[in-house]
Amino acid sequence: MERKVYLIWVIIVLGQIHVYKSCIEEERKALLNLKTYLASEGSRQHHHFPTFDYILHTWTNDTTSDCCKWEGVNCTLTSAQVNGLAFLEYMYLPDKALLNLSLLHPFEELRSLNLSGAEYQFGGLFDDVEGYKSLRKLRNLEVLDFSLDAFDNSIFPFPKAATSLTTLLFRRNSMDGPFPVKRFVCLYYLLTISLRSSARQELEMDNQQSYLIHSQLFYSIVVEKPRAFP
Repeated sequence: MERKVYLIWVIIVLGQIHVYKSCIEEERKALLNLKTYLASEGSRQHHHFPTFDYILHTWTNDTTSDCCKWEGVNCTLTSAQVNGLAFLEYMYLPDKALLNLSLLHPFEELRSLNLSGAEYQFGGLFDDVEGYKSLRKLRNLEVLDFSLDAFDNSIFPFPKAATSLTTLLFRRNSMDGPFPVKRFVCLYYLLTISLRSSARQELEMDNQQSYLIHSQLFYSIVVEKPRAFP
């Protein structure tokens, strides 16, 4: 009896592996659209920027390619939907490129968006339809990493729309003036905002190393104060 149950379990697992061997077709096409945009944005700023075929080499039009195994892409084990993107680790963009956030909307299960890479690659976000509210389309987004980019203070309205955020990283950007900590207390699940190594950024609070802000809704935000620079 136990042997029969074990064999049934093995068959079910193998069946799931067979069914979900690659990410879903809609998301595969969305990744290729994102790659096309990145190649276009790179060439817009730099005439000698590599073409589509020479960036993100594993992101290919080959329909037999498993896009869950592409560089900078992570998928869920069960549904094989994209739940993590970190593509800048595998390519380079000219300084202060713009990112069209609407290209990320097909990834409904996206939980981690890592836009960090070599310094100063992204300098702005936009969405011609949703505007500042674009990230509300990513209902499951928990981690948003803007580290090592060139964003200025105009970036602040965008993360507020990502209502599931737990972690927000702004390390080493081009923001200046007081950092508006209170602007983000509306994000119920937000636990951490990191500002480490942001040379010109200060907090709208006091000079302690970290802060724990409690609200009436019983959640907290830990904010790391940037290190002092000579």
